[in-house]
Amino acid sequence: MPNPFSSFFGRRARRQEAVIESDTRELRLSREEETVFDNNGSVETTERVTSIIEGGERITSHLQVVGQCTEAGCDRFLTHHSIRECFCGKILCPAHAGWDEQEKRFLCGECMRILRRRRRWQLLWGLLTAPFIERRNNDS
Repeated sequence: MPNPFSSFFGRRARRQEAVIESDTRELRLSREEETVFDNNGSVETTERVTSIIEGGERITSHLQVVGQCTEAGCDRFLTHHSIRECFCGKILCPAHAGWDEQEKRFLCGECMRILRRRRRWQLLWGLLTAPFIERRNNDS
């Protein structure tokens, strides 16, 4: 009489592939799992995962990718650790985001230039109008 469990013995393979596409770039991640059953009842599973190094960070799953840098010419995929958001709403990678100490936030290049220009004009205006403004001392 044949063994009723003989159909369970053998090899099972499973392959998953995730593809994330943008206008200029494609990110392909795959995962293969192979399970081998033998007649003695032992089970051996081997797993192969392809990963991509993006900006010094290893990406092994499509769930790690949360966005893409919106700066012109930059196609870097971003993870939870590397994503930066500007005041204007742009999504940036760490290479294109600058930290402003006074605002305590990341800014894109354009917002950083606007903010620096505004601060220079405020400083210049303050220096020009300072001799004509009477300062009152609130101590008395």
